[in-house]
Amino acid sequence: MSDDNGKRLLINQKLICLTAMSLIFSSTGVAADTYSELSTPDQSGFMWGQVYQHTKAACGTLPQDLEDDYAKAIRLLSEASPEFGPTFQDGLKPSLKKDPPKSAEELEDVCAKGQTGLRNQVKLARYWFTDKW
Repeated sequence: MSDDNGKRLLINQKLICLTAMSLIFSSTGVAADTYSELSTPDQSGFMWGQVYQHTKAACGTLPQDLEDDYAKAIRLLSEASPEFGPTFQDGLKPSLKKDPPKSAEELEDVCAKGQTGLRNQVKLARYWFTDKW
């Protein structure tokens, strides 16, 4: 396998993972009417932090409305679950493993898909915390 094909495969795997995380968060909300009814693992915040960290790294900056809404979602989730906040902070830490450099086109794609994932997470938080939103 050529070096370029290996890089593309790794990037595609990461994009699939980000997309899967977004779908998991979206479909999980259908089963639970509130966050407290959701049977979440102690590490639930970690994946939210990972999605945010990867998206922010790819985009550089995010739209202010998304930043504001995401911060509110994280605050509400942290208030609802004592495990969420610390595990979210763990998810924000950059990986020690160095990824190969991405092209501008690849970064743009990761940025767009990541923002979609973040907006889906915000929709879940709005659904779970309608009375507090």
